[in-house]
Amino acid sequence: MIAKFKLNRTINIFFFLLLISNLAFIPEVIATNFENDLNNAISQLDLKPNQKEQIQKILDKQTIDLKNLKQSLKTKQNDLNDLLLSENSSEENIQALRLQIETFEAKINKLNEETNLQIKHILNPQQRKKLRNILFR
Repeated sequence: MIAKFKLNRTINIFFFLLLISNLAFIPEVIATNFENDLNNAISQLDLKPNQKEQIQKILDKQTIDLKNLKQSLKTKQNDLNDLLLSENSSEENIQALRLQIETFEAKINKLNEETNLQIKHILNPQQRKKLRNILFR
């Protein structure tokens, strides 16, 4: 009976760790989808050459910033996975690392919001409406 309990507990811990490790990559997937959706939507707008240039500068900067944030996030997620598997990890250390991960996730969301706002100011009202329709259909 004790052996069965230990096995079930081990299996439950394994599936919990598997779930946590998969959930950790959701913000990265969301950020990548946001980039792809935004780039596809912008390509469908009738942009003037100066608008294209301004938006391209914004997207180039966002791409660099997002790449750095994603790399830092991935590193922290790997650290968390290692910590969860470690026998010497404390709940305090796990919580501290989880907070750091949440901070990077928030920074990615903020960067996406700031990019949207910057692009919004470049577009005319008809282009903004068309962009909204494309992104939220």
